[in-house]
Amino acid sequence: MKIVTRRVPGTRRLKRQQLLVIALIQGAADRMSYTEVILMVIFSILVVVNLIGNTLVCVVVLRTKSMRVPMNYLLINLAAADMAFAVFVSPQYIFRPFFQHPSPPLGDFLCKVATGGSLSWIGTAAAVFTLVLIAFERYNSILFPHRTTQRLTAEKAGRGILGSWLVAIVSEIPAIIVMKYSKQHEICIEEWPDIRYARAYTLMTFFIDFAFPFTLMAVLYGRVIHNLWNHQSSSSTQVVLLQRRKKVTKLLLIVTVLHGVFLMPDTITYVLSYFGFKYGSIAYKVGTVLVCLNSTVNPFLYSLHSERFRRSLQRLLNWKTKSFNLTNKSKENNSIVLRCSTRLENSSFKINLCPVQKVTQTLNKLEPDNF
Repeated sequence: MKIVTRRVPGTRRLKRQQLLVIALIQGAADRMSYTEVILMVIFSILVVVNLIGNTLVCVVVLRTKSMRVPMNYLLINLAAADMAFAVFVSPQYIFRPFFQHPSPPLGDFLCKVATGGSLSWIGTAAAVFTLVLIAFERYNSILFPHRTTQRLTAEKAGRGILGSWLVAIVSEIPAIIVMKYSKQHEICIEEWPDIRYARAYTLMTFFIDFAFPFTLMAVLYGRVIHNLWNHQSSSSTQVVLLQRRKKVTKLLLIVTVLHGVFLMPDTITYVLSYFGFKYGSIAYKVGTVLVCLNSTVNPFLYSLHSERFRRSLQRLLNWKTKSFNLTNKSKENNSIVLRCSTRLENSSFKINLCPVQKVTQTLNKLEPDNF
């Protein structure tokens, strides 16, 4: 039997595209060391997880009416700053091996806006300044709960968010200006006219972007923790409010501590690079991996430590949530028995008891729901 084959339209074009992709990958592999390949794989995974997770954080807050409060707008800005880091670090560690970097002046321009990675540190700085705003919000809401002038509003949050990005951009402008492409080393490097300027700038960014903010946050959270864990209350409403504040503070404190721990190695190696430490060394790249990892973990922390966020995320993804037994103790209501619409019937009257609703309404007036 004679078999007749037909050429599928577009087959030749498809093969050309496949061959082009294969050649591109092979060319990139030839130019890369094993260390660079490993770094590219790690960054690729972290960037994808970062963008998906932080996008879900933004969508959950914006689509859940009860979560659209000023405090959570700061968390949205923190997610945006983390995504900015992931987007702008990608050209340097993921896409750079797949094309031949052009020579100056176009090469210098690309180093400033893409392949040099300078813009990614704007996102990192904005995240740090956002954490400072969150620490101030905790400080004011816990130590001065009845001062309406100290309460965070949407307008104050907007001004704080704008300020965090402006300060972050200004602090990174000098590094962007001196970033150029080196033909000799085939990488983007900072070319300062004088080593003293480089040392002064790195020390300045160390104090502005790391040392001062985290010292300030340590003082603020120290006062908050002392107040929360040494506060005694007999009122059931105050007890529940205290438990809620402790839970939110624990979550934000974990986010802040992890951010400082993961950011420290990269910050220190950057400063030391102008005091004898090799610029662009493997230690510096590992530090950048830790910063990228830090920008990825926040959505997981919210899911682990916040039942409210977890339920909202499940509803967003159309997951089936577990039904709650109204006669059991609920974590969210801090061991208060849920017995809404329980009726105490006598021969002459009926009484509807719903203590949790009353407590929740009172709590929302004292302090709007956060994560």
